[in-house]
Amino acid sequence: DLQEEFKEVHKMSEKFKSQVISPGEIKKAITQMEEDKEMLEQKVEAIHFKLKGTECFDDMLAASGMLRAEQEEEHNLQTRLKEQTSHLLQLEHRLNQFKATLREKLETEAGETDITRLLQKLDEEVKLLSRKANDTLPGEIALKQQRMTELQQVLSQPLPTDDDIREMAQHRQGLMRAV
Repeated sequence: DLQEEFKEVHKMSEKFKSQVISPGEIKKAITQMEEDKEMLEQKVEAIHFKLKGTECFDDMLAASGMLRAEQEEEHNLQTRLKEQTSHLLQLEHRLNQFKATLREKLETEAGETDITRLLQKLDEEVKLLSRKANDTLPGEIALKQQRMTELQQVLSQPLPTDDDIREMAQHRQGLMRAV
């Protein structure tokens, strides 16, 4: 029994030893990372030096910041459009269900002899649907129209060229390294 326990403990210790990273490997990885860091710093300095004399550098920096913000906004707007479209489809589905329910009720109640009761039910349903149509739907429609206007504005803006994007990315990297 003790021998079995010793064997299990020995296996576990061997397993842990094999999982531990040797100090030499850690030092090697750190050295490689430091070399990469130095190389990146040199590239940043070279780009910074190259761009320092460029005319309208501040304007390009501001434009690239605005572009990034607009791209993020476009992404957010596209996400919201998908959500709104999904919500609209759900509402249309619910409306169709209500219409079908109303049609079924009208068909089943058509045979009823008490006309006043049927009219009261229909009046209640009309009031409920009227409240919904007058209170909730206009707000939802206005939100969807506003969202659509925002998306159309974003889509009407010109797209940046590959050179513009590459230049902004390089500039961004330079700024990140400078910070």
